[in-house]
Amino acid sequence: MPVRAVALGLPDPIDIRLDQLLEIANSAARFTSRRELVAALILASPDTTEGVVALIERYREAPPTHGPILRRPRRPAGPKRPGRRRLTPAMGGKG
Repeated sequence: MPVRAVALGLPDPIDIRLDQLLEIANSAARFTSRRELVAALILASPDTTEGVVALIERYREAPPTHGPILRRPRRPAGPKRPGRRRLTPAMGGKG
């Protein structure tokens, strides 16, 4: 399936909630990624005008700090999870 890159800037509470949902999925041995989780949430969203408008209104009316969502979980000690590697000049990158 073709993949289109979508660059989004998320408010901290929403970014933290995304991480929480990722932890929930991963703790149930459903190892996934932020990209797959966002795609699943979009797929599960309503497909009626009223449903989409209700989602937008709920988001806009949510308190800015949204209570306990602002607390980021502490990362366990040890090596970081693998991420994107930076390209070195030998690999065709800027360096």
